[in-house]
Amino acid sequence: MAGTSYTDRHNEAGKIIHQKLALDCHLITDYIPYYQYAPKTTLEDQHFRIYWDNPIQTDKTIIANRPDIVLVNKGTKETFLIDVAIPNDNNVEAKYNEKMEKYTELATEVKRIWKQNKVHIIPFIISATGITPSSFKYSLSKLNLPEDIHTKAQKAVIIKTASLIRKFLNT
Repeated sequence: MAGTSYTDRHNEAGKIIHQKLALDCHLITDYIPYYQYAPKTTLEDQHFRIYWDNPIQTDKTIIANRPDIVLVNKGTKETFLIDVAIPNDNNVEAKYNEKMEKYTELATEVKRIWKQNKVHIIPFIISATGITPSSFKYSLSKLNLPEDIHTKAQKAVIIKTASLIRKFLNT
């Protein structure tokens, strides 16, 4: 039960970010509530490409090759490796550093193979109780996302945490 519930909680936050990016890039046209939103594995047009939970193939073996969201801006030749984490409250700051280290090698390979000008690693960390580090707002600004995404993601995580606790208490 816990494994799928934790993944569902993680994906709720990721879907909020994915949908907003897809809307802003005009890869989708209609907003739907995040809990009904089902991201496609790949969305693409002549300007942008967005991957959802898709491994990135590289010339050499890289274990951490599957960020939650990959956004490619074809015009500026910039790629954003976006990863969401939902740790316990006491691991929020450490998780940010872990994500940065985890995807550094992948960022280097993506830059080289895809001939990108810049590759950004963008971690979104929200604790199981909704606590976020100051880097969360910085991550939003790097993607030009509005600050209300912060509140929406926190709310989604807290609702899923409460649901998980209710399920546990009823078993």
